[in-house]
Amino acid sequence: MRKETAGVPPLQHEGQTPNDTVDKANILNYQLQSVFTEDNKTEIPNMGNKKFNRMNDINITINGVEKLLKELNPNNASGSDHLTPKILKELHHELAATVTFLFNESMFLGKTPTDWKPAFVCPIYKKGPRHETANDRPVS
Repeated sequence: MRKETAGVPPLQHEGQTPNDTVDKANILNYQLQSVFTEDNKTEIPNMGNKKFNRMNDINITINGVEKLLKELNPNNASGSDHLTPKILKELHHELAATVTFLFNESMFLGKTPTDWKPAFVCPIYKKGPRHETANDRPVS
């Protein structure tokens, strides 16, 4: 019953409407860059007197990770590592200790592994004229 077309519709940019996929990607990239800013602060600002108690440390356990892996939906898409949730679910017992170590090490060091940072960003139409890039929201 729904009438949808696959792909990105023609977009207008500076009075032109290119149909080339590379041009469309560049237009969307330009739009996303124009609305987001990069925070260059490297240190946490001093917030003065604390009004709240310190949050407890996050405790990532093997049992917790194993439970989450076991509950994955095998029909979901794979991530950037191309491991399907079905594989992660079936190997939950074997992978739990390694995944727990990776998460705890990341928390302890305060760093995210480089492989976890890239994302495939896809524009999803919100509302309004389809040819305006501001009417698409980026979904990772």
